[in-house]
Formats: sequence, C-alpha cells, structure tokens
Amino acid sequence: MPFKLKKGAAAVGIDDGWFEPKSRTWVPIIGCVMKGNNYIDGFMQTLVGVDAANITEAIIEMIQASPHYRQLQVIFTHGITFAGFGVLDTSRLHDEIQLPVITILDHLPNLEKIKKSLFSHFKDADERWSLMSSQNELHQLENSFWFQVVGMLPKDAIRVIRSYQVKSVFPEPLRIAHLTGRIFRDWLVCPKPKE
Repeated sequence: MPFKLKKGAAAVGIDDGWFEPKSRTWVPIIGCVMKGNNYIDGFMQTLVGVDAANITEAIIEMIQASPHYRQLQVIFTHGITFAGFGVLDTSRLHDEIQLPVITILDHLPNLEKIKKSLFSHFKDADERWSLMSSQNELHQLENSFWFQVVGMLPKDAIRVIRSYQVKSVFPEPLRIAHLTGRIFRDWLVCPKPKE
C-alpha cells in the first residue's frame, strides 16, 4: 500500500554534532522537527558518548520523550553511524517508533575500510559489523546521494524526500539538523562523561 504523506506533515531530521574523535566527551544528537518543508516546529536533543553502543536506544528515547513525537510521520537520519562508530539499528527504530525511517548517505561507504577499522578498535566489532552490514538495500536518487529506507517502498521514499527538499538536495529537516550540529564546533565544550 502506498505511503500517504499528509499536507504539512511533521518530519524529524536527525544528525550528530561536532566532537573530537577518540575523545571521551559527550556528543550531541540533534533532531529538527519541521512541518512541511518551510516551518521549523522545534528541536529535540540527547547526548551520547563517542562511539556509543547505545545509539539506537538513545535516539528512540529522544523521540519518545519529545512533545513532537505524536505529530511525526517520517524520520530522516544522516547515515547509520553517529558519534563515530555508534551504529543505528534502523529496523529497530522503525519497529519501536512505528514510523518510516529514511537514511541519507552522502556517498557509498567503503565497507572494507569500515570493517577493518571496526575490528582494529572495538571488542564488540562483530556485533557492530553485523548490524552495519545487515542494513537495507541502497538506492540512488538522481545521481545526488544514496538512501536506505525501512517502513515504506523506495519509490514512496523518493516522493517523501522530494517533498522536503527546498534548495538543497538534502531534505530540509536533515539539513537544518546538520547545520545546528555544526554550531557545537564553535561554542560548545561538552563535559566528559562519568567513568
């Protein structure tokens, strides 16, 4: 059954903020909620550690705790890795939030390079790699970027993506979340997480 997007439907775009690689700082995860492609309705935020293994739980809890939760119709994420090598389980996110999840990737990932890095640095590399390599099929949108989708057909995802594009190829909620995350590079020094 085709996915029907209501006029002015609310969507959240989720991206991570700036952080120092290999540090022990907190990393901000930002969600920008928009109604349609031209009205920012609010933001949601949480903090995770670098390379957080609990990124899926953190994003689920962030969305469920938001006053915007019940308004949402679709979730956009910028990739499936957050705060370094925190791997998002998009299928679990879809199952628990009961919303379609569209993941946008700037470019095709170098899976061999990623796998080598994972197994060089993480004791739970098997689990992270299994989650990363089991993601849904990649699709390309008009030679601009790649996407994965859970909870709707790829052709419906393309229609939804286009409905949230303005001047950028990126859906507007995701573009704003990305820009908001860059603010942390300039002025926010996150405290170290507790041991």
